[in-house]
Amino acid sequence: MKNSYKVALLAALGLASVSVAQAQFTINDLYLGFTQSSASSDLIIDLGQAGNLIGGTSQINLSADLGGLTAFNSTFNPSSTPGFVGSGVTMGILGANNTAGSDGVFTSENRTATGNPISQFGSVNISSKSHSQSSMANSAAVVNGIMSAEIPSLPTAGNLVTDPDKTMSVALGSGTTSFYVKSGVTPTGVIGGSGVIEEDLWSASQAAGSAGAYTYDGVFTFNYGNDSLTFDPATESVPEPSTLGLLAGGGLLLVLMRGKLIRKQA
Repeated sequence: MKNSYKVALLAALGLASVSVAQAQFTINDLYLGFTQSSASSDLIIDLGQAGNLIGGTSQINLSADLGGLTAFNSTFNPSSTPGFVGSGVTMGILGANNTAGSDGVFTSENRTATGNPISQFGSVNISSKSHSQSSMANSAAVVNGIMSAEIPSLPTAGNLVTDPDKTMSVALGSGTTSFYVKSGVTPTGVIGGSGVIEEDLWSASQAAGSAGAYTYDGVFTFNYGNDSLTFDPATESVPEPSTLGLLAGGGLLLVLMRGKLIRKQA
């Protein structure tokens, strides 16, 4: 039944010739995708299990997964294109569990508001959404079907692959089988001229018969200029204002004491 669904999905995408048997989609892995309408390929990075990121107490540095931006630059920066390399590139993160009875999805949403990225999410459109059992299953199946059929080489060395079939574009776009159409959630944001983009991570799970509301899990920050990708879990420890005050006061005291010592030695 699952293979029949995949074949139908591939046919809808015009990709029926792709071998389903080679699929390497991993349940609950997070797939980071970069796409650009003028580029001939997408860039897809397997960030590994969501559980390794969510629930932590400190920022997680994922910059190594970018591979030094070599693939990013070769994919989205033709030599004839002037200006900032990443400008106009779309970024999104998806993941899913398509296990019957416990379907679940992970999706990013572009951070559009200011605030502490750890304790306060910057995008509110998704917080009021929830999925029925069938909607959740359909959304999870979209992620599974597209990733399985089109990136059989994942995970590879560095967990990174360029995808000439542009399946991340299909997954994130407005086609009839896209994540957006099935879930009503837009996972993407466009990297602007600053080269920096923040995207909140949300998850929803659907046990049989229960509601599938979204939970805020943290924020991804991509900074092209610094060649960096980080994730700040929603549970990350943040110093209390009083602690910050003590630290600031202690720093000022050290500066004053150092100044007195220099004058005395003089």
